[in-house]
Amino acid sequence: MLALNRTEKATHMKKLAISALLVLLPLMGGCGGETSATFGIMVQIRDAQTGEQAWYDAVMITSDGAYADTIRGPFGAPPSEKANVVWLGTAENRPGTYTVMITHPAYQTWRREGVRVRTGDGTSPFDGSDVPETVTLVAELQPLPQN
Repeated sequence: MLALNRTEKATHMKKLAISALLVLLPLMGGCGGETSATFGIMVQIRDAQTGEQAWYDAVMITSDGAYADTIRGPFGAPPSEKANVVWLGTAENRPGTYTVMITHPAYQTWRREGVRVRTGDGTSPFDGSDVPETVTLVAELQPLPQN
């Protein structure tokens, strides 16, 4: 077992907490209060060559006109966490046509334009707002060329 000093333990615990939030927040439908959140876009980030998860160290920017949302995967995740399957959620309760861009220090930038999130048939039981249909994407990142 690897021994960690106090600072390393605190950093590791913060990263675990962020990872847990990335996984659980979409399932919880937000954070307390009388609201209901449905993500219009859910993205899984993988290495195109190996199929392994690549959400760690990634930055996902989703935009539709003046709206933009940025989600950062935990940086420097330990190898044991890198195998976890994580879906990153964005475009919360927001139909529209989006551009999704993912950057990662070890991979080429991935971009998908024209991602259409439509209004679903349902409404939120909490506030009556339209609930979007969720679009799922798998971003398969190409590794940067080796010199």
